[in-house]
Amino acid sequence: MGYTGPKGLQISAAVESNRESTPHPFYLSKLKLKFLPSQTLIKTIYKMVGTRRLYNTIWWLSRLLSGILEIVNQKYEIRLSDEFVLRGNMALLRCPIPSFVSDYVKVTSWERIDGFLITLESLVLPFHAIKLIQCLFFPKAGKYGILQNGDLYIRDTTEHDSSYSFRCHTENSVTREKKVSTNYSKIIVTEPHHNQPPRIMRRSSRVSVPVGQKATLSCLAQGHPVPTYRWHKVAGELRSLPELGSSVRQEGGVLVFHKVVSADGGTYIL
Repeated sequence: MGYTGPKGLQISAAVESNRESTPHPFYLSKLKLKFLPSQTLIKTIYKMVGTRRLYNTIWWLSRLLSGILEIVNQKYEIRLSDEFVLRGNMALLRCPIPSFVSDYVKVTSWERIDGFLITLESLVLPFHAIKLIQCLFFPKAGKYGILQNGDLYIRDTTEHDSSYSFRCHTENSVTREKKVSTNYSKIIVTEPHHNQPPRIMRRSSRVSVPVGQKATLSCLAQGHPVPTYRWHKVAGELRSLPELGSSVRQEGGVLVFHKVVSADGGTYIL
């Protein structure tokens, strides 16, 4: 007996029985094989019960798999919006993944309109870069970065930053389907005309990552004069500055852990 499920999945099974054979006849119950004394049933009844229960199990598994595939293959689009920022402050561009796919669709990178790609780890050269001269315009380290949730941050904004547009790239971790946002977004840099107290635009609440992976903590604010940031790690009544170095660095309001270790766990405040 066989069954072909969704996406070409094939499930097949054969059930044979002989009252005189060893081991004794059996039946399938909740995916377990249970043996029965041969004298308690006749061959024709055994075949009917065994085939029926096995078919029901295969049908149930197929329906379950079909439902899972329908969920993870849901169609979605990502539309970006422009963001305003006061000159000199950190800007944030969001890649709003729909909630019904956010469990398994993640941002993998941001692409600048001139081809520069900003990944979770670093900046890389343009997709179609063939001229060495383009390296002269390579953004300085720490200018761009991606937060834990996939948002793009831009430091030390100037009027020049308004000339660039960006779009985000996503990937389905189950099906490996890749998508790009339907449009580009940009930051609109405005001039401050009076003093403005810092206003928090985005902050992390709780971040969980496996040891050895990259992590970011963020608390981004806007104001004039431009706010300054200093992170502290809380340990009981004590507050200490994180040990910044090659594995941990601060980029404005973002604290970046390149490879998390157990000792990095704890509470951090600004």
